[in-house]
Amino acid sequence: MDLRSRLRRADKLRRSSANVSADSALDVPLDILLKGEWVEMDTGRCLVIRKTYSLEHVHGSLPLGALLDLPIGLWSPFLGAGENLDTHQALFIDTETTGLGRGTSVAFQVGIGYFLDDRFCLVQYFMPDYGDEGALLDLLADDIATHPGMISFNGRAFDWPILQSRYILTRRRPPTLRGPHLDLLTMSRRLWRNRLASCSLGSLETHILGLERSDQDVPGFMIPQLYDDYVRHGRSGPMADVIYHNAVDVLSMVTLAAQVGRFLQPPKGAPSDCICDPVALGRLYERVGLTERAIDWYRLAQDCDDEVVEQAADRHLSFVYKRLGRHAEAAAIWERRLGGQEPYPYIELAKHLEHRERDFSRARDVVEKAIEQFCIQPEQIGDPDLLAELEHRRQRLMRRQLLAKQPTPSTDGENSQS
Repeated sequence: MDLRSRLRRADKLRRSSANVSADSALDVPLDILLKGEWVEMDTGRCLVIRKTYSLEHVHGSLPLGALLDLPIGLWSPFLGAGENLDTHQALFIDTETTGLGRGTSVAFQVGIGYFLDDRFCLVQYFMPDYGDEGALLDLLADDIATHPGMISFNGRAFDWPILQSRYILTRRRPPTLRGPHLDLLTMSRRLWRNRLASCSLGSLETHILGLERSDQDVPGFMIPQLYDDYVRHGRSGPMADVIYHNAVDVLSMVTLAAQVGRFLQPPKGAPSDCICDPVALGRLYERVGLTERAIDWYRLAQDCDDEVVEQAADRHLSFVYKRLGRHAEAAAIWERRLGGQEPYPYIELAKHLEHRERDFSRARDVVEKAIEQFCIQPEQIGDPDLLAELEHRRQRLMRRQLLAKQPTPSTDGENSQS
């Protein structure tokens, strides 16, 4: 659904909410509408909706089971030390809340998903009123306790803290995660923030998953108001749309995790997908200490036929080489990048020539070219800090050139006396 359709639907829902009447209570009961069942507990009641999907069920461009084809140890470098995530057993989780604040927001609906044998199970918990929150929390706690590991989208910063606060505020012990928590928003930003205008789940569905939601979907900003309408007037139709929205969120996390995992695989050739950002992948692996994997991605990025990507790859790769002591390979990149729009190749090559090659004359020549290109050209505004750094380096190289030209004092007389 494109932006215009979303806005039209939001406007329709807003007008509908403003004209609620007593007849709204005659809407089809939510349990019948969604084929769910009410669970009665001492702490309240909760509507539970269960669905199962085959592993071949396609959501976007991938089947749900694509995630299970990835190596189990794939996620380990991106989690805490010594941690690993088994996606066969992890719990996917997404909440719908009454607001954005952690202290006051209530998770009135929670969707979870997990793989079981040859199917994917989707379970959604919905509390019909604020007084029923305890039932939802108690049912959810059992699921969290039985699954080692959690997968969410922005769950570290939003969903999980809100749930923990609700357990505390209702005088319950917050459930303890039995494994690591993989936040797909964090991974997605690291992979695609340079390629996409937004890394929201909706944007990733469009550009990464190839998914188009149906007209039943509702904008996220409308959800708190729609829940309030349900609590006050029993309007089940719009609330069924909210529960649809939550179900799609959970399913999208499954295939998004599969797509992220596919990008994390060892590179096998120059990436043909324009959404794949090999430089971002290189930086991701460099960040977690997998330097050789990072080098592989940077090298692939050098062959992308995209000057911006190649320039970024050269920069990162040259500093990796420098850090590894592979100075000749780093210097070759800096040499190739002279004449570009960045001063770092000049500075780094001058350092290399001065301190490693001890070629003071050539190093001074590189510095003077940098001063001419970046500091004194008429069309250049000039960076006073850069000019000061380059001029300081040039003066030092001039002194070292003069010292290098002075003859070394003879020691023959001292040797004859001894």
